[in-house]
Formats: sequence, structure tokens, C-alpha cells
Amino acid sequence: MKQTRTKAAVAILAAFTIVLTGCESDLPTPNEPEIPEIPEEPAPKPAQATIRATYTVEAGETVTLYRYGSMDIEKIYLDEKWVPTSHRYTFKEAGEYTFTYQLNSGIVGEQAFILCTPLTAMELGEGVTKIEENAFTNCTSLKEITMPSTLESIGKGAFQSCASLTSVEIPEGVKRMDG
Repeated sequence: MKQTRTKAAVAILAAFTIVLTGCESDLPTPNEPEIPEIPEEPAPKPAQATIRATYTVEAGETVTLYRYGSMDIEKIYLDEKWVPTSHRYTFKEAGEYTFTYQLNSGIVGEQAFILCTPLTAMELGEGVTKIEENAFTNCTSLKEITMPSTLESIGKGAFQSCASLTSVEIPEGVKRMDG
């Protein structure tokens, strides 16, 4: 009886093996890891506006690049190299550094660069439409700023106490300047 059961079990296993051999399965074998399909990264959306800020700093100096939450920033580059969008940056070496901010909106936010004493030059690119209230207040080293033709509004106190800024050329498109 035992031999009959063994023969029956072998016959069942053989039939099962034949059935499985003829089937194709999408399931991975235990030794073959499943590799998920990686979706293509979406193309970066073009920046609404770009601004370039130049800072002159001492070695080890930590600078607040912009007030957190004051601007809708897509990316920041330092001398053409991407850097995390942290609003504080510590410089290892003394020197002059240029940061390029790619903005999702054309607005330089309220108090965006307030008290940023190492800021020496600012170039607001085409697409910037508004400088909000106190955006550059107390940027005491700011010597020059270039404004785009797309600029329409300058908020109250935007350049208050910028002692090194001796002249500013206001574009013709500016429709509103708050005192």
C-alpha cells in the first residue's frame, strides 16, 4: 500500500511539473529581484523670473540668502552650480559670490533680503514684476541694482537704509511706487 501511495505521489508531482513547465508566469523567481520601473523625471518648469545676487563675505561667514518663505524659489545656483534652497549659507572662503535664484513667480517678497549686509549687487531679470515692502531694507553694502523692463511695482521702504546705493534707474513700466 505504501508503494502505491508513493507511486501516486510521484505521478501527481510529475503531472504538476509538466503543467507548470508549460505555463509562463509574470512572477519573479526567488533569486531574481523585482526591479521597479522608474518613471521619467518631468522636465523642469521654466522659471518665471531670475535674479542674480552678489555677496562679498569673510571666510566662515553665514549669510541669510533670503528670508524663509518670502519668495517662491524653484532653484538656487552658486556660480552656476545648484545648491539646496536653504535660506542660510556658510561660506568656507572669503570672496565675492554670485547666487542665481530661479523664481516660480515674478515677485521679490516682503523683507526678502532685509539686513543682508554682505549683498553688494542685485540684477533682477526680465519677468520680475514686483518688489514688495522692505525687500532690501538695511542692505547697507548694496551698491547697484539693475531692474527689468517688466517691473511694475515697488513696495514701501524697498530700499530703505541702503546707504551704499547712491542711484537707481526706475524702468518706465513701473506704475506704482509706495513711499
